[in-house]
Amino acid sequence: MMSTFAALVGQSGSGKSTVISLLERFNDPEVGEVLIDGVNLKKYKLKWLRQQMGLVSQKPILFTTTTKENISYGKENAIDEESSIAIELANAANFIG
Repeated sequence: MMSTFAALVGQSGSGKSTVISLLERFNDPEVGEVLIDGVNLKKYKLKWLRQQMGLVSQKPILFTTTTKENISYGKENAIDEESSIAIELANAANFIG
């Protein structure tokens, strides 16, 4: 399985939140269209589209539950191995325990 990672970074006010809002279809453009590989985002199922992306907000929200459940929140039926991999990839193993 091949994974591709990308990051969107920039100064405050540069449009990062607007781009994410369009990519995750929280908002649709009033004019024009948003394309991925030449395909309009509206052609994709919303649930599938959002499952392809991960969002790390500047103000992360944690739920009053375990760290593992917070990590697994974005993926239904996540298994322990997937949570462990996410912890390792985030370099968080030392403080999550």
